Amino acid sequence: MNTDTVSTLIPLLAIIPLIANIILLIKVRHLNRQILISHNKTIQIMNFLRNQSSRKVRLKTKQAIVEKTVNSSTVAVENIHQSISGVAFNAINNLATTDKTKIRNQKLRALHDQTSSDVYKSVKVVNKQLGAITNALLSTRKPSSPATSDKQSDSAQQVRERRKKRLSPKR
Repeated sequence: MNTDTVSTLIPLLAIIPLIANIILLIKVRHLNRQILISHNKTIQIMNFLRNQSSRKVRLKTKQAIVEKTVNSSTVAVENIHQSISGVAFNAINNLATTDKTKIRNQKLRALHDQTSSDVYKSVKVVNKQLGAITNALLSTRKPSSPATSDKQSDSAQQVRERRKKRLSPKR
């Protein structure tokens, strides 16, 4: 090699690391942007999940309030019903002129009291069961539908392929 060739190669050899550093800086900036975008998306997802969680808590709280309200209202209506029916049956009993009428009134009252008690117990049981079902529904994760699951796995596969392309050594 002559000196002219060497003298032209030296500046080129000095420029090559500079160009490599510039390319690396550009790639680092690009990766930083992608990291920021991914970070922002992660934060958005976390906020969404927090909102979903707090929404479930609010729904559970409302469900408990409704259940208590229905139960206490049922008890109140039952007490009022017993008071009114007691007055009516007592009036009939006081106005009855024969023992036969009084005995029928007592049997009718016993039947009425048992029937109304069973109805109010049923309302309370159904209310409690609906509360338990609602609570169970709010506590479980909703299973994803197969179509959604397939879409998610397809997009996950695409992400993996893009990463593999980015990270694979270039030849």
